[in-house]
Amino acid sequence: MKELTLEYRKIKAIALAVLILPTVFFFLGWIRPLISIPLTVLLLAALVFAVIKDDGKRKVKIGINEILLIVLAVAAWCILTGIGGFTASKIDMYWRNPVYADLIFKDWPVRYEGTLSGYGLSYYIGYWLVPGGFAKIFVFLGEEAAWNIGRVALVLWTTVLLTLCALLLKSYTGAKGIKSTAVMLALFIFFSDMDLISMCIQTALNNLPEVFFDEFRQFECTTCCWQFSSMSTQLGWVVNQSVPAWLATLLFINEKSAKCYALIGLAILITSPMPLVGLAVFMFAFAARDIYTGVKAGRIKEVIFSIVTPANILASISIFPPVAMFITSNKGSQLTTLGLSYAAVHWKSYLAFLLGCHIITVLLIIKKKRLFECILLIGSFLIIPLIFMGQSAFDITNYPLDRASNSDFCMRVSIPAIVILLAMVGKYIFNEFKMREGIRSRLLILVLALSLMSPVVEIASSISGTIDHSKAFFYPYSKSMMSLEEMEPYDLFVVDLDGSLRMEESNFVCIAEDSSFYKYLAR
Repeated sequence: MKELTLEYRKIKAIALAVLILPTVFFFLGWIRPLISIPLTVLLLAALVFAVIKDDGKRKVKIGINEILLIVLAVAAWCILTGIGGFTASKIDMYWRNPVYADLIFKDWPVRYEGTLSGYGLSYYIGYWLVPGGFAKIFVFLGEEAAWNIGRVALVLWTTVLLTLCALLLKSYTGAKGIKSTAVMLALFIFFSDMDLISMCIQTALNNLPEVFFDEFRQFECTTCCWQFSSMSTQLGWVVNQSVPAWLATLLFINEKSAKCYALIGLAILITSPMPLVGLAVFMFAFAARDIYTGVKAGRIKEVIFSIVTPANILASISIFPPVAMFITSNKGSQLTTLGLSYAAVHWKSYLAFLLGCHIITVLLIIKKKRLFECILLIGSFLIIPLIFMGQSAFDITNYPLDRASNSDFCMRVSIPAIVILLAMVGKYIFNEFKMREGIRSRLLILVLALSLMSPVVEIASSISGTIDHSKAFFYPYSKSMMSLEEMEPYDLFVVDLDGSLRMEESNFVCIAEDSSFYKYLAR
């Protein structure tokens, strides 16, 4: 089968262009032209600066059969985890589908009338802007037709992003040939922590929460609020946050310097604000390491100019102010608290979580040449679970300790660390793996086998829910009852201790007249 040789800089250019496309759609569709056109020009200039002086020596060799395998595998992965609703979806789609539908059927920027009069859409909407903008063209065919086109567009858009992720993963890991590519894809799809171990420890300690496992829950929900989501869990439940963050993280770890870190990171502010927090920690740490080594080598000027670049400056100027104004209009996740006392009281669950989480995998691949990265990963996996924000922080502050909901901060800020570890494990497998000689390699295979439960269950639940709708989290839908305006207020707004609604706090909408974005920037 014919083999292609792709220049890495071209893959990077396409990936960066795709990554910033939602921000471009946001600028041109949501912000006044007098402001949006200059912002778009600055952002495109940042893209050009990030690409034109890239290292042209790096190559990625890939066969046509490998490309076909990648595209078919990730497209099947999309469909089998419920993307687009062609198989049973996860319950979070109950909220996300109305957001997507409002982007298709309402004028941009989305301002509501009727039951949500005075409110504007305020959510990390970027992931849906490109497929939603495409589906919007076909509204003249009728709502059902446009909605179904939007479902197909969502699968195609996700497939494009995942294909680029796979190419970047192949570049980083050095996977060569059809067999290695198949192994890489299996690792990509099924990578997870060892929820089976956490579940067994919880059982042994007789410490299973009352909300443990039933047919409508995930295996990851075995340790109270703590969860590092598997790749398939992320795809099925939070595709809008996870996939752009995967692409940004894989671009980041393929970079040789910090010359476009700001562009890579800020490109996902409109799609993945919480994962961006986790990615920013790694970016700052890597940049600090570059500065330190530059000072030691007497190259401080060179290092500084590798960070303070036109791409980083233009990206910061163009993306951060308007997108941050829009994102912060959302008041539903403002509360943040440190959960040390919660971990101390529920130490058995926290211990079960740590013994089954990714720290074990990091220790198996740790070596001097990647010690810095491994220390950052261990620190991330230890510290992230102790920070709570949004509803889980509200629960911990106001309710008995056993009432804490799953921590979005833990589940989503950890995404870049999980992707970095996934890539490092892949690199280890293709360059250092010695099944017959190395105890580490054997233990790693055991860990990966014990990690299969959650991703397999996620995919199986979509299939079984499609066959038997009563077993589905959320089954495919028509356009009817598909708007935030048609949802119950208790599904949209924060509920206070006495059961009353905080009408100014929602994960999805904001009071437009109180929003600086809607007052000063919106079209």
